[in-house]
Amino acid sequence: MYQVLYRKYRPQVFADVVGQPQVTKVLAEQVSSGRLSHAYLFTGSRGTGKTTCARIFAKAVCCEHPKGGDPCCECEICRGIDSGSILDYSEMDAASNRSIEDIRRIREEAWIAPARAKRRIYVLDEVHMLTNEAFNALLKILEEPPEHVIFILATTDVQKLPGTILSRCQRFDFMRIEPQLISARLVQVAAAENRVLTESAAAMIAGMADGAMRDSLSILDRCMSEPGEIDEAAVAAAVGLVGKDALFRLADAVCRGDSSEAIRMVNEFHRSSCDSERLCSDLLTHFRNYMIVRSVRQPETIVVCTRADMEKYRQRAAAAPLEKILFFIDVLSETAEKLKRSTNGVVDAETAILRLCRPELSETENALVTRIRMLEKRIAELEARPAAQPAAPVPAAQPPRTEAETIPEPAQPTASPAAPALAQAPPPPTAKNDPPTKAEAAEKPSAPVAEDFPAMPSDDAEDDPPMTMPFGDADDDPPMPPPFGDADDDPPIPPPFGDADDDPPMPPPFGDADDDPPMPPPFGDADDDPPMTMPFGDADDDPPMPPPFGDMDDDPPMPPPFGDADDDPPMAMPFGDADDDPPMPMPFGDADSAPPSAPAVPAGDPGPRPFEQWPAVCDEILRISPMFCGFTPGSAATENGNSLILSSPMPTFKAIMTGSTALVEAIRRAVKNVTGRDYDIKFA
Repeated sequence: MYQVLYRKYRPQVFADVVGQPQVTKVLAEQVSSGRLSHAYLFTGSRGTGKTTCARIFAKAVCCEHPKGGDPCCECEICRGIDSGSILDYSEMDAASNRSIEDIRRIREEAWIAPARAKRRIYVLDEVHMLTNEAFNALLKILEEPPEHVIFILATTDVQKLPGTILSRCQRFDFMRIEPQLISARLVQVAAAENRVLTESAAAMIAGMADGAMRDSLSILDRCMSEPGEIDEAAVAAAVGLVGKDALFRLADAVCRGDSSEAIRMVNEFHRSSCDSERLCSDLLTHFRNYMIVRSVRQPETIVVCTRADMEKYRQRAAAAPLEKILFFIDVLSETAEKLKRSTNGVVDAETAILRLCRPELSETENALVTRIRMLEKRIAELEARPAAQPAAPVPAAQPPRTEAETIPEPAQPTASPAAPALAQAPPPPTAKNDPPTKAEAAEKPSAPVAEDFPAMPSDDAEDDPPMTMPFGDADDDPPMPPPFGDADDDPPIPPPFGDADDDPPMPPPFGDADDDPPMPPPFGDADDDPPMTMPFGDADDDPPMPPPFGDMDDDPPMPPPFGDADDDPPMAMPFGDADDDPPMPMPFGDADSAPPSAPAVPAGDPGPRPFEQWPAVCDEILRISPMFCGFTPGSAATENGNSLILSSPMPTFKAIMTGSTALVEAIRRAVKNVTGRDYDIKFA
């Protein structure tokens, strides 16, 4: 019957155990010296030899003819332990026998003396899977077992064990086996099976095993299913792995940013039955090797590969910035975690490849650093280029000139005897009410400048005829007609702007009082003019002014209500003198001698009047409380002293206002903000 390789080539002595010298030497020495403990704890990752060392240790302890701490593997006890026929040796899977009843059975059997071997040995594999009750039941027998009992506990997750269990056991940690040792062991096993395993294929298998000898032997057993030499291609085809060359090509496309080529390769791997999760893991390991090569002086001790592959790693890693490599690792790590829960792995893989090729699609810190590095590289390339010839300077656009600047200046006199005729100016544009179109606006210049006009033959002012008005030269041109003519040689300007020195006097009302006839009232001169008629006459030489503005000294007393109280009869109410006049009636009566008066009206209070700032208050109400937008339309306000009376055409206005404290408070705040005064809000 065929037996798988990891069982067929299981180590039988401590010397055959690969990569665990810190465990095998101590156990062999304890067997040789007889200093055995009652409980051992073997912890480490899968496939590192925990169960194998437990069996070797059990055989060495119970062996009839031990050899230097190793079992002889020939006696009846050693063969019985290998075949499982010895009842004194018991292996129990704690993952499936984890209840308190299973531990009670072990406690009952432990007190029974061994039947054939020297000791009774219990191996509890995956002991961290026991329940809390089972651990509690194991404590007592584990602390003080019978002299013939030895417990060996094996686990891959030591953190889950209670501290009371850890303190009662001797602990041995099994490390991951180095890839070089796994490769050598695989070549040895392949040779024993009469098969040829290349060094690169052995390194590839060791890299996939992740330090587990059992996993590497299982992969080798799968590769041996096909005849012929076992090389990298055979391993990749058997496991569904992407070959090294394909990984290098994919990584090169990603580093170049060639998303089209990278996604095409991903689809090619998918059609070749390459698992997306495996592809992501392999690419993650590939860029991890880049990081190790860039960061470690001797990466050969960490990266498992051939010399040719190591040279490729050095070349690619030197061309890729470390920030970019770290960004690739972050994206692939996130994708690997997402693929475990994904229903369409190829889509997630393609998305990850696209993000790797185009860092601008990511917003992580490493992505931003990568984008900055790419910009710096681009700037350096542009600076390294030879400087181009400077382009011809473009003349700057001149600002539009004013109308005065566009008038051509006089040119120097020429020898031409005759002056050419003036160039005919273009006709003025016709008035147009419609606004200009965009095309017309683009074609129309902003303002005319002197350069836009052709040279005028009339530039010479000395030999050209005088310009017509209103811009002609006053020295050699005829006088300008009014209203801009020269006052020296032009006829006088007619009124109302004529010159008073040589012009006839201006008629009233703006004539000169010195040589003009006196102005009629009411603005005449009181010195030489007849006295002004009332009410603005001069009181000195004019008859007294009639009331109410007459002079009280020589005028008869003014009638009420403004008469003089000293020599005039007492004023009638309501402004009479309280001293000699009868008391004033209300509301201005004297409170001392008059009966109680009604409430006085504040001085200057005009009574109820419209509140002119009410529209501004409505806007402020809407700004403070937009919920009251339905209140303001049609409303009005009347101001009466410190009261503000509101009214509205709404039938239920007063009921709504009375029941809404928030609205009243909003109105009061708005009035305060607009007027700066506090009003008493009332409702009509």
